[in-house]
Amino acid sequence: MKRSILVVLVLLASVTGLRAQVGGAWSFNYAMAQPLGSTADFTENMSFLGFVVEGRKFIPGEPLTVGGELGWQTFYQRVEGQVVSRPGVDVWGTQYRYINTFAGLFNLKYHLRPERMVVPYAGIGLGPGYVYQRLDFGLWTLSDDSWRFVVRPDAGVLIQFPGSNMGANLGVNYHHFSKTKSYDETTFVGFHVGLSSFF
Repeated sequence: MKRSILVVLVLLASVTGLRAQVGGAWSFNYAMAQPLGSTADFTENMSFLGFVVEGRKFIPGEPLTVGGELGWQTFYQRVEGQVVSRPGVDVWGTQYRYINTFAGLFNLKYHLRPERMVVPYAGIGLGPGYVYQRLDFGLWTLSDDSWRFVVRPDAGVLIQFPGSNMGANLGVNYHHFSKTKSYDETTFVGFHVGLSSFF
């Protein structure tokens, strides 16, 4: 599947027309995510509740943009008759598990053939993130909230609509929120689709 996506992106980039040079873009994206590792051990369901707001500006004469983004993703799962161990307590019963993540990242992206209407890109985002993790069972709640350091590589494609300063943004990313004394790292693969405004 990865090969198919790459082939489609390369073909789109090669057959689409040229566009006027843009200075940058704002993107407003709907985000989905699949938890990984110990995050999936806590809540394995795919998340369909998320968004990312992003701005990027081209460095003059370079295929690079610098910018920033704000993102939110939430995970939820109901688990029947499970035992969960946390420091000092074992919990059994119907559990409602939640993870909320927030990230404010600085990003750097490389754009392949930025003069085209369809522009593949790859980049990296770094910055602070906040994770709120909660386990509800009956009248009891176990929770943890902490600030983490986030590393987020991503790849995608910007598509400018013909004769317009609007377009689409499609992409995939990997979020890694560093671990704390109480909890392992929070990791997930994200997918986003949204609208972009070019300037």
